Amino acid sequence: LDLVKESGSYTYYLVDVESLSVGTTTLAFDSSTLNGDAGGALIDSGTTELLLPSSVLGTGVSDTGTLLYYLYEGFSGSSGLKETLKQWLQGSISVDSTIFSSFQSGLPTVSLDLGGAYTLALTADELALGYASGGTDYYEFAVSWGDDSIIGNVALGGKILVFDQDNYE
Repeated sequence: LDLVKESGSYTYYLVDVESLSVGTTTLAFDSSTLNGDAGGALIDSGTTELLLPSSVLGTGVSDTGTLLYYLYEGFSGSSGLKETLKQWLQGSISVDSTIFSSFQSGLPTVSLDLGGAYTLALTADELALGYASGGTDYYEFAVSWGDDSIIGNVALGGKILVFDQDNYE
């Protein structure tokens, strides 16, 4: 992937997000909206979550055309879990491993087209942050909004990043 210049120089590891898809649906946002204020998505393993502009993420599952909307509408799991899924996607609750396993099999894949050179495909595992409490494993939705788009550690899990600083790739 080629890196993006910010204000004429390479100050961060920025990549161009050309499109965002949920399952087979490409969201109707242009790359300038997807890339946020920095003009590119920051690749930052020091940031825990995946951050997207609020207009892209949405504030709730009823915000038509947003990531939250399409994740909720694209859920193919048990309809009895829809209210729990809604609360989880909106950051209201964490879920235990039993419920999360249903989310794993029912949530559509989120795909970020990075500069046309690579598609970062994110399953439920790369959209969640797990933790243990009282001997039970819990998971919370790990996508939030920010002014800049940041591809954080949860989305980078299982990937090996190599930065060619000489060629800005």
